This record gives sequence, structure tokens and C-alpha cells, in this order.
Amino acid sequence: MVTMQDVRSRTAPRRTQAERRALSRQRVIDAAITVISQKGYSGTTLAEIGAVAGYSRGLAHHHFGSKLALMRAVVAEMERRFQQHVLQPPPARQRGLDAVLSFVEDYLNYVVGAGPDQMRTLFVLMFESLTGAPDLRPVIAELSATRRAYIVGLIVRGIADGTIRPDADAEAQAVLITGLVRGAVHQWILDPAGVDLLAVSAETRAMVRHHLAAAP
Repeated sequence: MVTMQDVRSRTAPRRTQAERRALSRQRVIDAAITVISQKGYSGTTLAEIGAVAGYSRGLAHHHFGSKLALMRAVVAEMERRFQQHVLQPPPARQRGLDAVLSFVEDYLNYVVGAGPDQMRTLFVLMFESLTGAPDLRPVIAELSATRRAYIVGLIVRGIADGTIRPDADAEAQAVLITGLVRGAVHQWILDPAGVDLLAVSAETRAMVRHHLAAAP
């Protein structure tokens, strides 16, 4: 008897070699995110990642050549997801201070939606770049610099439109805001049941508003 699944499999267009390669590469990256969150960077091997992805144990090496190259791809993928949900250009009519506050809200909302496992992977890579994986340090540093630069742009915009106090040091404020949200996320990852990240988001926005808002 011919089933509908048989019919679909016969009529569905066959993937090209490039599409199959891209799919297997993406599955390796997704598997790496999962395995690193459970075992850390140092405790993870390319062979294990390939097996978790559902392919041969050598596929991760075939695609990336080295563990460091795969970790670069993991960081790039996590950044791509983050930019897709958070680092969108603010609406033209949104004032600078409101754009900063929206960034904080969108950042923490995205983290809650992504879940602690995915965010644990990023924090593992951050911390291990300081110890057992120094080759990762430039990758993580670039990620942080990109985040700060985005916030600096919002603050400069707020100073120009009069919603942020004119004496605010945009670079220093970007460091502080990044530290606030990352610190909150770190505590949430450690104790997701004990940290209400959405309540923290509201309080963080209130603190930032109080600290940055221009005098009436």
C-alpha cells in the first residue's frame, strides 16, 4: 500500500549537494551548542559532537577542521540568533533613551525565550576563554565589543536628541549596561527557579532610566 508519506517523498524536490552540506553543517553547530552546555568546552570532542548530530563521528572535523573553528561557528550562530531578535535598528521615531531601555528588555526577553541551556553554552565559552581555551578569547572579546558598540550608538543618539544627559560617558555606560544584563543572566542560569529575570528586566530598565535620563 502506498502511503501519503511515500507520495510526498517521491514528489518532494531532492536537496542539492550544497543544501545537504549546509544542513549537516548546521546540525553539527546545533549539536555543539547542546553538548557544550552539558560538558563544557574542554570536555567536548569533535567526535562526540558529530555523533550527537546524528552523523559519523568524523563529520565535525570534516566540516570545520578543528575544535576552535567549530567554536567560532558556534559563537557566530549564537550571535546571528541574538541579532535577529535583539540588535535590530530601533524605529526612527524612537528616542535614544527609549531605545536603550528597549535593548535591555529585548535582551532579557530573548534570553528567557532561548532558555538556560543555550545561554549556558555562551557563558561556558566566555569563562573557559579565560582559562582552558585562551584561543577563544579574541572571539569572545570581539563579541563583547560588538555589543558595547551597539549600546554606545544608542546612547550617542540619546545625547543628541536630548533624552540622555549630555555628560554621560557612552563607552563607560555601555560597559555598565552590558555588565548589568550579563550578570543577571549568569545568576538566572545558575538558579532559573530562584531568579525572576522578567522582574529583573523591569528593575534594570528603571535603574538605567534613572541614571541616564536628561534633567527635565
